[in-house]
Amino acid sequence: MVRWMAVTVGLALAGCAAPTDDDGDTDTDTVAAVDDGVVTYHRDVRPIFDRHCAACHTDGGVAPFSMTYAADAWADGPPSWVPTAVAAMEAGTMPPWMPSQDCQPIQGARVLPDGALDTVTAWADGGFVEGDPSTYKARTTDAALDLGEPTLTLRGDAAYTPDRARPDDYRCFVLDHTFEEEAWLDAFTVVPDALSMVHHVILYRLDADYADDVARWDAEDDGPGYTCFGSPGTWEAETVAGWAPGSTPEVYGDDLARRISAGSVLVLQMHYNTLTLPTAATTPSDRTGVALWLGERPRLELRSFPFADLDLYLPAGDPDVSATFDASLDFLTRNVRLKGAFPHMHQLGVSMRVDVVRDDGSETCLVDIPDWDFNWQQAYFYDDDVDLFVGPDDQLRISCTYDNSTANQPVVNGSQLEPRDVAWGDGSLDEMCLAYLYASLPVAQ
Repeated sequence: MVRWMAVTVGLALAGCAAPTDDDGDTDTDTVAAVDDGVVTYHRDVRPIFDRHCAACHTDGGVAPFSMTYAADAWADGPPSWVPTAVAAMEAGTMPPWMPSQDCQPIQGARVLPDGALDTVTAWADGGFVEGDPSTYKARTTDAALDLGEPTLTLRGDAAYTPDRARPDDYRCFVLDHTFEEEAWLDAFTVVPDALSMVHHVILYRLDADYADDVARWDAEDDGPGYTCFGSPGTWEAETVAGWAPGSTPEVYGDDLARRISAGSVLVLQMHYNTLTLPTAATTPSDRTGVALWLGERPRLELRSFPFADLDLYLPAGDPDVSATFDASLDFLTRNVRLKGAFPHMHQLGVSMRVDVVRDDGSETCLVDIPDWDFNWQQAYFYDDDVDLFVGPDDQLRISCTYDNSTANQPVVNGSQLEPRDVAWGDGSLDEMCLAYLYASLPVAQ
């Protein structure tokens, strides 16, 4: 079962979330028809931008510009970002949402409601009329973002400057908090700092027996934290949560939480990809942290388990490489309910799909990413009414495709790399075919 255990990439969650109605359901309202022949920004388009774009496109958000309304920005006509935003929506690249709608219904899907795109297009065709600000109706509050103040906000003791000599600098920081008793994690997000050079963030939990080891690893390495390529020092560490580009806050919902046992040591692993930095630029320091919302003992515990194809081989120049791997679930002792999935590839990825294969040969889709985008990764949690169970007689199948052609190579320091043979690896220029699955288990009361 090594393919289940020797998986080191982190997955995780922080950034922008999809809008919700007051009851917490994904917004599916249709856009009202315009009855006077003129589509205006404030009355017709601004609510669409607010509900479906502004969670990312806000001051300090993960998107490159803010779409939050400011009167002075409209003094001389529409802001410069307006045509760009409309073009991206018409092209289908915004709002960013990778999963196929034909697989499983997913909470918080960033999918435009019926008529929204027609309204935006009509507004552009009409010359981007601003209209009367008093006609604007504020969007519905995003229940998924209404978390209040976190119970804990934790960072490393000091900022760290990545080593430019290491294109992939893995650094672990011991978080200064002692769990005197068992705790339950209801929600998690990353508190960002210099995320432009961050490939991923993982929050690990180590048992109390490792407290002295972690302190020694930290003390023996110069500077803040310690080098931790792969694991945080032991393969027995448990992945609690994390972040990858495009991830959203993890909010587990009613009566479902992650367990943090008494005495646990939390270690934050940062994977810095220094190849993203311009050659002449000063290397920034980073002190990214995490925010945790803790709650009462739930009825169900959220657990995650990875599986991956570790035998990847992508020949240089090959534009269409496929990889498929089947894994048995015979380590399970009972049927468990799946709650969602977190698929992960790197920059050569084209598509990914995960299925459960039943004993009778039938297949059920768990997550399907037909058009992979490295910049918009996240965990996908199923709608509450999805009753999807797997057990020891089932198998999981993960299928990934890649483009290793000359035209699809990453750009480093302004220059596109030449194709090379690529295999599985933790580095940013390596590849992965990996999925974490989330399951719920009853908690003993």
